[in-house]
Amino acid sequence: MVSALTDCVAQLRAQAARRECSGVLLRSNVPGTFCAGADLKERVGGTQRSMRLIGPARAKLLLFTGRRLNGEQAVAWGLAELLAEDPVQAAIELLEAAAKHAPLALAAAKAAVDEGADLALPEGLAAEREHYSSLFGTHDRMEALRAFAEKRAPVFEGQ
Repeated sequence: MVSALTDCVAQLRAQAARRECSGVLLRSNVPGTFCAGADLKERVGGTQRSMRLIGPARAKLLLFTGRRLNGEQAVAWGLAELLAEDPVQAAIELLEAAAKHAPLALAAAKAAVDEGADLALPEGLAAEREHYSSLFGTHDRMEALRAFAEKRAPVFEGQ
């Protein structure tokens, strides 16, 4: 299974490099369970991540008891952002909304959030400035400025 997943990730990276793929939707075959944007590294450090996300008391409750939360509880506790009747359609709509934006800017924003999550505010702001400034000379940034001046929708190419 790991080999198949590794091959799949390699194919997705190649497609992304050719601008053929801008998002990936994963879903579970287990009824009532849905997974989007899965990241296997999340299996490591669960005690530390859960404590920071939902607080020590709730993290201990889940870790010590193995308790499962329903969707409403997961949203209320901050473990999930959305609850939808049709989670696959909701995920597709989120991917479509994100795909309208400049891919390099999205990548820079993601990197700034990921890096800044464990930094003090001044260091996080510095990381944000670094990632934002990396976009200054890009084709997509110039396209965004031209589109704004021309009052039209931009056409981003990820360059």
